[in-house]
Amino acid sequence: MKRRTELRGLSEDHHHALALAHRCEIAARAREPVEVQCLWDEATRALAAELEPHFRIEERFLLPALDEMEESQMAERIRGEHAELRHLLAQERPSATRLAVFAELLARHVRYEEREVFERTQHRIPTLALEGIAAAYEERDRRSGRSLAEYDAARRVPFGEALASLPGPDGERYRERFRHGSLRVEIYAPRGQDPQTPHSRDEAYVVVRGRGQYVSDAGRQPFGPGDLLFAPAGVEHRFEDFTDDLAVWVLFYGPEGGEKA
Repeated sequence: MKRRTELRGLSEDHHHALALAHRCEIAARAREPVEVQCLWDEATRALAAELEPHFRIEERFLLPALDEMEESQMAERIRGEHAELRHLLAQERPSATRLAVFAELLARHVRYEEREVFERTQHRIPTLALEGIAAAYEERDRRSGRSLAEYDAARRVPFGEALASLPGPDGERYRERFRHGSLRVEIYAPRGQDPQTPHSRDEAYVVVRGRGQYVSDAGRQPFGPGDLLFAPAGVEHRFEDFTDDLAVWVLFYGPEGGEKA
């Protein structure tokens, strides 16, 4: 089902949370202490910068709306999982087991909201709650710099402005800079290694600068400025052997799970 516009900020957060859960799952399976510590630190930063603001928006607007709609069982489950995720990352000593539990819970939590809560309730959520959610995301965008709405109205996102927004507050090498309908556009400039994992939506890359090798289900291919690269939803892909000036536009679009060819 197509997601309501007012809920797309929550869904975009879910997309990033699933990618984080996948990285944590991989590190937990490897059981290498350095990798476990690295992903634990990343998850802790993500809790403060991304998950906690997301939780607060849901707890302020979405969950009271679910209670009003007599969907209190959904609301209570979400509140409980928020509390459990917070508690897990409050542990002082990370371990592969704890990281695996966090990864499994985060992924299950996101899928529950996307596949059950939103699917069943999005057209019944009161307008006031939807407006509150949308306004909260607009305020978050405003605090992060020039707003996404301003870029949409201008019909132009200057590459220099987008690149200057990196790194993010916690060292992120990506940042969303445009949003319209199902389309989400990020600037992405990895350094050293490309840690990304498969995404839940189709995506295209437009290479602005830099060269390297693009690895996907189609094999290993060289790329350079001006090239368009594609990654279907769920497909492993990454950049390898790339120059230290690499910068690409990333365009996410369409439904969760990708579009059929």
